[in-house]
Amino acid sequence: MDISVEIIEFIRPYANSKNIFISGIYSNELDEAEIMRQLYHIFSQYGLLYEVQVFKMKESQPARKVLQEACYYAFVKFYSHFAAKKAKAFLSKNLKLGSQICKVEFANRTKETEMQQVLPAVKCQELANYYLGFNGWSSSIKRLEEDQQVHEDSSRTRCKRFFCIIELTFPKQGLSTQGLGAWEEMYTLQDSCSKALAIHKARKCCKLRAIEHAFSKVLLIVLHNGKVTVEINTSKPDMLTDMQVEKMADEQVLRVTELDDELESEDNEDAGNQENNILLDDVNLHILQELEN
Repeated sequence: MDISVEIIEFIRPYANSKNIFISGIYSNELDEAEIMRQLYHIFSQYGLLYEVQVFKMKESQPARKVLQEACYYAFVKFYSHFAAKKAKAFLSKNLKLGSQICKVEFANRTKETEMQQVLPAVKCQELANYYLGFNGWSSSIKRLEEDQQVHEDSSRTRCKRFFCIIELTFPKQGLSTQGLGAWEEMYTLQDSCSKALAIHKARKCCKLRAIEHAFSKVLLIVLHNGKVTVEINTSKPDMLTDMQVEKMADEQVLRVTELDDELESEDNEDAGNQENNILLDDVNLHILQELEN
């Protein structure tokens, strides 16, 4: 039985049901950039994409020896399972890049990430605009202040720390929620421009983190007919007291994240595993096609 309602959170999509795996891209004329451009153009017709990743198979793989063509495979990540399912249904036997029809299926990652990774602010805004429209939401800064209690540990360097509270409003649903962001930036006393740059970056980054935190509480309720509404995750704190601001600001400043690097290495590992699983299938398919011809 098909699910008629989908809940989309403002997190990086990680489920296999939202991740399309494309294999059997054989061509000596196309490179990774062109394949990525074509895949983005084709798959974005079915829904908003989080990212497209393209990988080239190693020279020593058996598929390369048989086909004598450059061989690629790719991952296309949607925010929506509905969109990914529709794309797979329409393109599973109709997607041709290079010399033959490509194989389109859901990704088969050995393990799905359990930790929900924060969605970058730019992606949050893109996702909200896609499903709600530019007039479907708004943001406003409630507080933007410098932390005057920062301790200086060095005679040569200083620190500027800011925190920001941003409120998101969804007028059609009559809902709102708040998010907190904090950022700490170092500067040197020897460089006259260093302090100004540190202030600018700290203010900018704390705003971005506040947007990310606010959107992390938002749930998009998407019906199968395309209608969308908004709910707020009430399990997360909303209205922030001064004590909560201080505690959460400390947590954000102390938390050092390298999410992009971690996710990239994880995707590469899963890509390699799935690549190995489909290599022989591609070779056998090519041989059968030649016999039929």
